Amino acid sequence: FSDASHTTGMMSPDYTAPERLDKNMARKSKETDVYSMGVSVCQLFTGQTPSPRKRMDQIQRIQQRNVRLLCNRMVADEPDRRPSAGDGLAAIGSIRATDDYNGCPPRRMVKGKLDGVQHVTLTDQMW
Repeated sequence: FSDASHTTGMMSPDYTAPERLDKNMARKSKETDVYSMGVSVCQLFTGQTPSPRKRMDQIQRIQQRNVRLLCNRMVADEPDRRPSAGDGLAAIGSIRATDDYNGCPPRRMVKGKLDGVQHVTLTDQMW
């Protein structure tokens, strides 16, 4: 995400890490990308548009425990508490390989979207 995006102005606060919204710390990083990936995964498994004010409530609605735990880690307010980008991708890959999609959008759609997250990340060789 960070290397693929060369925008310097407008960002969607729904997907943007808190430190990116702070003008004193507005630099893109792998940690901010991990945050955005976590928001995207949360949206896939809840079917809801992300909302910064309701983020933790949305994550708690995810029925799959491993996905819920991953999202909690990926959207941690403190960047150093988030998993590395490589660990985040590996976790997404293992989630994608499971068949535990109860209570979320259709399985094929979720797997396809997770493939897209992995593909964009790996294609851009950011990590």
